[in-house]
Amino acid sequence: MIYFTSDRPDAEGTTHGYDLFAADPNGDATRLSILSSDADDLAPAISPAGDFLYFSSDREGGAGGFDLYRAQDTADGPCEPRPHGPDINTPADALEPSLANN
Repeated sequence: MIYFTSDRPDAEGTTHGYDLFAADPNGDATRLSILSSDADDLAPAISPAGDFLYFSSDREGGAGGFDLYRAQDTADGPCEPRPHGPDINTPADALEPSLANN
């Protein structure tokens, strides 16, 4: 799968700011509604094991600005995202997660 950010309209023609999408390399893109909010959701990154998807969002309920979130990625698709705690998310922006295989 290819995960990316776009401000394109969803299937109903509604735009929600920047949202997270997934696409098969040879198929159509689908908005990941469980991960996307009415705020901006940016920079998806998959864990080296492929079991978690990380991204930045300025959605309500965060620590302030953009925060880092993660969602477990299962065979049935991604689960509800959860914010990282105060050691990572602060009132400052946290953007563009990148994961290393150590």
